[in-house]
Amino acid sequence: MRSSTAESNSSRDELKTGPVADDLTVLSSGTEADALAAQTAEGRAPLLVEVREIGQRERNYRWLLAGADALAALLATGLAVLVWNVHLSWPYLLAPVYAVALAKLQGLYDRDEMALHKTTMGEWRRLLQPAALTTLGVYVTWHLVAGTTNIQHLRLFLFLLAVMFVADVAGRIVARYLARVFSPVERVLVVGEQDRCQDLATRIRGVPGVELAGILSIGDHEWSVEGLTEVVESYHAHRIVVGPYGSWREPTLIDLIRTAKWIGVRVSMMPNVMTVIGAATIVDTLDSMLLLGVPRFGLTRSSLVIKRTVDLVFASFFLVVLSPLLLLVAVAIRLGSPGPVFYRQTRVGRDGLHFRILKFRSMIDGAEHMRAELDVHNEAGEGFFKVTADPRVTGVGRVIRAVYVDELPQLLNVLRGEMSLVGPRPLVVAEDELLTGMDRHRLRMTPGMTGPWQLRGPMDAPLEEMAKMDYLYASTWSVWEDLDILLATFVRVCRRRGH
Repeated sequence: MRSSTAESNSSRDELKTGPVADDLTVLSSGTEADALAAQTAEGRAPLLVEVREIGQRERNYRWLLAGADALAALLATGLAVLVWNVHLSWPYLLAPVYAVALAKLQGLYDRDEMALHKTTMGEWRRLLQPAALTTLGVYVTWHLVAGTTNIQHLRLFLFLLAVMFVADVAGRIVARYLARVFSPVERVLVVGEQDRCQDLATRIRGVPGVELAGILSIGDHEWSVEGLTEVVESYHAHRIVVGPYGSWREPTLIDLIRTAKWIGVRVSMMPNVMTVIGAATIVDTLDSMLLLGVPRFGLTRSSLVIKRTVDLVFASFFLVVLSPLLLLVAVAIRLGSPGPVFYRQTRVGRDGLHFRILKFRSMIDGAEHMRAELDVHNEAGEGFFKVTADPRVTGVGRVIRAVYVDELPQLLNVLRGEMSLVGPRPLVVAEDELLTGMDRHRLRMTPGMTGPWQLRGPMDAPLEEMAKMDYLYASTWSVWEDLDILLATFVRVCRRRGH
């Protein structure tokens, strides 16, 4: 766990009486360039307590993740030996070596030191490749040892791959949890314009294993080695996050990043341009000059076909599997209070066309006529409406809202083509009329049952920010991104943070 303040201060005192103190003395005299040159010649940088804690945390993550990968490979191989009655031989012991080496080549042990939010759900796609290659290595080994070829080989390959992948995902979730428990809390200092960094600071506070050290105005300090060292020690900061900075000059940003890397402090940043073009850019090289190719807005015809196919397959599957639950909920609503089973509301869909969205009725019949009386209790952001203790909600409605099944009938909207599983938030007419100009480009996408807005919190983002999220989603769409959002929504619902 993170060292106490007394221990930290004691460690700093010890550090400042040794060779590092001489380095800092050099930094305080002469120019910064001379100081950097002197330290570069010696190959050293100020060794701060914070840097030691960063190293400890990153080692914990690397070793525990490598252990999870190795154990997943051993488990898959061991189960194959038991289930398929495969002759056990020493080459199978190479499976953990394959797994760890391939994960290292894939960069799966280096990502966490750059990421503030260290999550396993976002990397499942990257785990498939080393899992498949490790499985192939074990499969080839088994083939060479057995010396036979039959249909059982293919079944064994699929069995190994499935077990290894599932075990690896589960193992990495546990590994990251243990790393958070046994590592110093990562303290984050946000640097930018104070009034524009509040939302970023709020989100940082919600990241597991992370603690907000403070918000520092961009013009309050000089970002020399000595100045940044003083700031890092003062805030006990492990990572600097560069937030919105307005007209801050680029050379200042470069100085801060370069100095932080020299000291050993980790850096994350929110470049303003990425809020407009997204992260899915292509690097184009013109001799020694680099250009970023910006993705188009919207989907190609082939992408629309793929997205529609995925919608039809998954919506049909969920409707069949969940049909007993849907029937049970319908009966409970019918018996619980007078009124229809379904609630239908007009929403604005693709290209501005109106459609009737389906939900299980969770309020008394005619609840929409009582909304005006509750406007004074509205807790949602601009353009939305939400009252936590809404008196219009029925007893059955509270239950189905608590387990988030009230929106499942929208699967029928998906089958009709009025909605998609993932897409922009479907707005009511009054909300849609508040969006103007470029924000209306979101109407070029089919609205979804879930989307980026659901991960943020349906009522936590104002309309303007929701439109920005929809734009980025449309500019960076992929099938894998949709699957990521569906998985993240499932996790959010399980944590009861859906509404």
